[in-house]
Amino acid sequence: MQSQRKHGRIPTSEYEIRRAVFTMITIERSQILALCLLTLMSVKDAFALAPQAKAPAQPTSAAAIPAQVATQPFTMPGLAEKGRAYKADPNEATWSSFVTLFKSFLSDPRTLHLSAKQIYQSNPILTDLRAYVLDAHGVKLWTFPGNKDNHFIFAQKAFAMTPTGGPVSVDALEYPIDINLNDARIVHSTTTTVVVGPRNKKHTTVVEGPKFLCITGYKRLDGQIWLRAYKLAGSALAQTTEPFMHVPASLLQGGSSRAFFSGNNLVIGMGQSEPASTSGTGESVKTPVTSIPSSSSYQIVLKFEANAFTLADKPQNDGPLSVAQFFVKTILEGRSDVAKSWVSDPALVNITKYAGLLGKTPAKPYKLVAMTVIPGSSVMARYRLVTFESQDLIIDIGRVKKETKVKGLFVAPSDPIARNLNGVPVGGPVPQPEIAPTANPES
Repeated sequence: MQSQRKHGRIPTSEYEIRRAVFTMITIERSQILALCLLTLMSVKDAFALAPQAKAPAQPTSAAAIPAQVATQPFTMPGLAEKGRAYKADPNEATWSSFVTLFKSFLSDPRTLHLSAKQIYQSNPILTDLRAYVLDAHGVKLWTFPGNKDNHFIFAQKAFAMTPTGGPVSVDALEYPIDINLNDARIVHSTTTTVVVGPRNKKHTTVVEGPKFLCITGYKRLDGQIWLRAYKLAGSALAQTTEPFMHVPASLLQGGSSRAFFSGNNLVIGMGQSEPASTSGTGESVKTPVTSIPSSSSYQIVLKFEANAFTLADKPQNDGPLSVAQFFVKTILEGRSDVAKSWVSDPALVNITKYAGLLGKTPAKPYKLVAMTVIPGSSVMARYRLVTFESQDLIIDIGRVKKETKVKGLFVAPSDPIARNLNGVPVGGPVPQPEIAPTANPES
């Protein structure tokens, strides 16, 4: 009877009716939930199976298209034959014939976007003729150093870039045959104007000055620096002396000098003879741990301002320079006890005594001239103390236990070029650096 009541009869009591209704609602909710889950799974599977939509391709710049296209080696028919004809019979006529085709070769946009290595590999005749190329960051300069029949630098540049990469212009710039090119760069100056308007709102205007193609080289016979500049006006190059008009002539005379570019600045590196050794003096002088520099060299930086390279008014008053100034001041005053607190090894002070600088009153003020430092070495800065006498003192500055100190001293013969360089006068009052090291530090 119990079973028939549950499954065979229609519920009649209030309790049975409520129970039946609750059961039906529960079943409907479960079915709806299952249906929702199936729907979500179907949508997820549809997304997984459907092809993923790709982001719209970014438009390629006109300047980048030729670099993508020009991936294959390129040569010009007849170029190798003209080159071999010149090698077989070197004269102005055969060279002129080769140069005419070579300029056509450089006028092809593909050569502008190929690397020099690719061009050399595709055209071995250029290697045989000792072709040399400089990238001036906007203009490529081709020349043939040592060729007695070549009197030109071939300046290859692109203008009015199009999707096909052209056109390309090639200018033949005349230059002496005894010059080796060293570096080239397109430089320009900018003028920034700040105007304060209503409510103190600042408006900045930047005006870009003219562009110059600047080239440096050196004479093969005597090593003197050679400078040349051209003003860029559209596709034309006009020779000018404006960028180099403030470069002192004395900086160009050094036989081992070289000029190169660092950004917009001109750097002149000047190499000199080896300094004299401190050994064999007959005195008991402890040789400093730092090795003696193989040569005295300087780097003179000329900044490009107002369309010309100019020397800075004064060198930057940095930490190493302050230490060198104060150390020399204490030496000239004869205060060896104080000077020993500014060196990595107290025995270094004995070298100043050997050089005759300890307690000396100079006839004219000395000066500290910044010198070149080998990248990656432990020396932060190197200075030459120009004494205007028979010998100078080279001072190496470095970090010793988180303190800036003198790490090496070397006696060097007097350098006439250094006497003409800008430097910091030493001999007058010099303020002590802010952080003084402890006395008699360990080396």
